[in-house]
Amino acid sequence: FGPEHSSTATTYHCIGNVLQCQGDYEAAMQRYQQALAIDMKALGHSHTKVALTYQKIGQVLHHHQGRHEEAGDRFQQALAIFRRKLGANHPRVA
Repeated sequence: FGPEHSSTATTYHCIGNVLQCQGDYEAAMQRYQQALAIDMKALGHSHTKVALTYQKIGQVLHHHQGRHEEAGDRFQQALAIFRRKLGANHPRVA
């Protein structure tokens, strides 16, 4: 698929998940950022995959790095995308 394909972003996202579970939060954040950049370019800024990655970045920032304000921004970005794409009554939003 190539380095800029959304499937490559999914792989980076999965690696980020593993690294986060292992407690390597900096490396996890790097993988999530790579996934985010690829998906934004491949799918656009308002795709639900982008929102999911914003959530993961928010989790690392909030729970593991104490960067609560930045985490809140990422969670808000994710929520805005989910509202636009899925509607206010979807379980991811409600």
